[in-house]
Amino acid sequence: MKHITPRELQDKLKSEQAIIVDVREPAEFRAEHIKNAYLIPQSEATVDKLPFKNKSVVFICRSGRRSAGVCERFLTHHPDIDAYSLSGGINAWKDAGYDVITSAEKVIPLERQIQIAAGSLVLIGVIAGYLITPSLYLLSGFVGCGLIFAGVTGWCGMAKILALMPWNK
Repeated sequence: MKHITPRELQDKLKSEQAIIVDVREPAEFRAEHIKNAYLIPQSEATVDKLPFKNKSVVFICRSGRRSAGVCERFLTHHPDIDAYSLSGGINAWKDAGYDVITSAEKVIPLERQIQIAAGSLVLIGVIAGYLITPSLYLLSGFVGCGLIFAGVTGWCGMAKILALMPWNK
């Protein structure tokens, strides 16, 4: 895995040696993004969609987790590509004092939407299991298994479903 700091990315951008590929969802990108970044959501990121010509590719997301996964996948399958993940994501970019293009539209990042949905389902399962029937505790167990699976494999079904919601388009 190759990481790059906001300062190193800024230097590469100034010398026109890199392009930025933002792997967040379209609504997150519209809310804020780095100037001249290309949007290719994580689920659609393939080598044929990369708009580069002999330049380094720097994948970014909000915190660096999604972009690290995409970068690792690209380096595994295409070791000839000079690919990096921005350490700390767009949050680190802003913390370093670099500009982002923002919109008045406010969107809850997909990772937080997953946390809200999973937490709500677990709470509903526990309350329903207590008040209605103990078999409804299985809902909480199912969500827990899904979170474990997502953590182990890097694939999250809830993220796929939430990404399809109208507010994330």
